[in-house]
Amino acid sequence: MCGLFTQKNATCVLHDVDPLKYDKIMRDMAGTKAEYRKAMPFLNIFSEDSTKIERAEVDDRFDALQREVVDLSKSLDAALRREDSVLRGFTKK
Repeated sequence: MCGLFTQKNATCVLHDVDPLKYDKIMRDMAGTKAEYRKAMPFLNIFSEDSTKIERAEVDDRFDALQREVVDLSKSLDAALRREDSVLRGFTKK
């Protein structure tokens, strides 16, 4: 399919209609919600305080941080077990 046709040199220049895939945004609901939440404080500036933080936003962020702490704790435990097993190899029996 030709994107641009110029009569001057009779060439067809191809181009990508949606290089950033904005037309696919509805398939990524979590990402769409996250982006919408970023804009929410600024969407209704006349009837709401734009500095107010929504409870759902705080809960989502808290849950994400809790998951991160659990993941980091598991990674640390695994690293310490590996380190411990390496150190045992150097001890005399």
